[in-house]
Amino acid sequence: MKISTFHLLGIPDQLAITLALLGLILFLAPYIEGADFGILRVPRFSEPLRRTFKRLGPLLLLVPLTLFVPVWPERPAASLVSTPEVATGPASVWDEENAHVVMIQSRDTKNHNDWFAAGVVVAASGPDLYVATAAHIIRDPDLGSSERRLLVQVYRRPNEWLPARVVSAYRIVDLALLQVSSSTKPFDRQLTTPVTAASPSTIHRGDDLFPIGYTGGELWHRSVTPAKAATVSGGAVRFEDLTVGPGTAGGGLFDACGRLLGVVIEDSPPVARAITIDEVLNALTSPNPPAPIIVTVSGAPCFYRLRP
Repeated sequence: MKISTFHLLGIPDQLAITLALLGLILFLAPYIEGADFGILRVPRFSEPLRRTFKRLGPLLLLVPLTLFVPVWPERPAASLVSTPEVATGPASVWDEENAHVVMIQSRDTKNHNDWFAAGVVVAASGPDLYVATAAHIIRDPDLGSSERRLLVQVYRRPNEWLPARVVSAYRIVDLALLQVSSSTKPFDRQLTTPVTAASPSTIHRGDDLFPIGYTGGELWHRSVTPAKAATVSGGAVRFEDLTVGPGTAGGGLFDACGRLLGVVIEDSPPVARAITIDEVLNALTSPNPPAPIIVTVSGAPCFYRLRP
């Protein structure tokens, strides 16, 4: 199924029809100025303007009419999956977003306890990835650095856990930055492509949101039922989701267009919380980022609605 350019751009039908009528008026103006057709009245113009509209009138009419023609393929609905092995392929929106979320295991070698969490790739340099995650999942005052191991699994490299180290932790926000290196083979290009993010200003109460994490030890967990946006304030997004739980923290929160909104820091249902992407980038870039940031933030509204 194909859609028109007006539909692709999210322009309401009423505005599109108004633009087409305006083009028709300007096209007719040089020939039947002053004519009154009830809902359509052709105004009078000066002679220079009439000459201009004679030349440009056909174009002014043709352009809006052309934009009604369905020529663009409709964006397919994403198939929501729970593991990377059965993802929908490289063209899937969720396949792209999964690639920018990593799974984290925090291993306590002293007490032999493992903690599950997730993180979001926000910077890359050579063989290194830099991952933003919730700081509280890596802090443990009872353990020394030698008693805690951080391991990361990246998308499409199953059963391969890479060592990670803490680059920095930020006191103002519950955020930490990890460095992950691959000595065996380079990371897939999909991991280092720019991450499309959305400004907090695009979020409205009731919007569909999708947290992706390591919930309950399930890799790249994403609920079939969307979470719902509650509030956006103080650099954080509160959202309602009964499926979040241990392991969701540190993962990415995405809108219905698959754009990154922030990093989840609280995963206690029914209400969870994420740091907005603006706050994440402010922390990472102050004073200087450790590597080139690969996140680009858009303030455009989301017109698509992905379906399970």
